[in-house]
Amino acid sequence: MSHNICNSLDILQKLEILLTTRIFAVYSWVIAVTRVAQAEVTDTTALQGTVVIITGAARGQGAREAEVFASAGARVVATDVRDQLGQAVAASLGERGAYLHHDVTRAEDWQRVVAFAQESFGRVDVLVNNAGVYTPGSIEDTSFDSLMTTIGVNQVGVFLGNQSVIAPVRATGGGAIVNISSGAGLEGIAGLAAYSAAKWAVRGPTRCAARELADHGIRVKSVHPGLIDTPMPDHNSAQMMDAHRAMVPSRASAPPRTSRTPGSFWLHRRRNTSSVPNLPSMVAFRRDAVANSRLSREFPCAL
Repeated sequence: MSHNICNSLDILQKLEILLTTRIFAVYSWVIAVTRVAQAEVTDTTALQGTVVIITGAARGQGAREAEVFASAGARVVATDVRDQLGQAVAASLGERGAYLHHDVTRAEDWQRVVAFAQESFGRVDVLVNNAGVYTPGSIEDTSFDSLMTTIGVNQVGVFLGNQSVIAPVRATGGGAIVNISSGAGLEGIAGLAAYSAAKWAVRGPTRCAARELADHGIRVKSVHPGLIDTPMPDHNSAQMMDAHRAMVPSRASAPPRTSRTPGSFWLHRRRNTSSVPNLPSMVAFRRDAVANSRLSREFPCAL
């Protein structure tokens, strides 16, 4: 009898723990979705006069980010390897824009970009590490060259960018580094082995930098978009795109399926760049206590 009672109590305790965990997970999801929905620069004066470097800004998400920052009063140094498109983006920003050819995998190119930003606009306040390559392929089928190219741009490029802007941003009294990762950096995606590996690797340096640079007033965050209608994934096979669509919930947003990191999930719905919210600029200048703490924050979204 007593044995049965003990077993019943044990089951009840486990159910209580499970229920509490589920309630917390739902609460965290609601808070995160609310933040995504409200992701906008409410105080545009915070960006007035700031100087922002945005990599991969010649098209797609990077071009849209350049537009958002410039419209909020920032001056933008757009960089890319697609010079004609990049120059057009900078020209569309008027006196607030400038363009420079930039291979993010080369340390010497990063030094040129920082020097160019300082010469053009006098300072550096924000870096948006947006440049990336999209390389579909399973673990078995991914070639060594494809793996190294993906890691070089998506991982090494982010690391070099963080490293290069620390001194100039610190000299201004503080600022922000926003590393654009991906939903693939929160949960592995079959058929995107190299890409997922590189995007996961953005999170570690982001967290390290957030802790190392907090005392200097430099906020370091990562943003994890879902699938976006840009030229980058257009070379996907029909099979790969079907796999992506199969991940998309029927509603605009849904709880994570496999991610178990508190506050870290992504919304799978595919969006186009015209619906990109102001999340990178919001992340760059959030003034709340959490954003200024030593804790790294990951911002999942469907940009």
